[in-house]
Amino acid sequence: RKTGTLADPGTPEGRAERDALLAAWLAGDRRRSFPGGEDFASVSRRVREGLARLATTSLDGPAVVVTHRAALLAAAESCASPGGPRPQGGCANGSITALELDGRGGWRLVSWAEDGHLG
Repeated sequence: RKTGTLADPGTPEGRAERDALLAAWLAGDRRRSFPGGEDFASVSRRVREGLARLATTSLDGPAVVVTHRAALLAAAESCASPGGPRPQGGCANGSITALELDGRGGWRLVSWAEDGHLG
């Protein structure tokens, strides 16, 4: 996977560019990609593959996956179901997005970007 030039931006301008790209993706504009890195379709494909592997893993209880906002958005969108919660708005650092197995070998979005614990 390519991390691109904004993976760890060292300047205020680089951080602003990265944040603008993520904000565009969160707002539904998926035309841009990270310079030298992934576009949203690539992130989504990688996340779906990871969730499929996790779904086949034998777990005795909940699993916690820690990742970046773009991957959270991709996971939430791929698991959203009609009438259920939808990924909308921002996704603060440290927020919690919950998924659960749907009983058919896939995942269901339970909640998106809860941040009440951040105070």
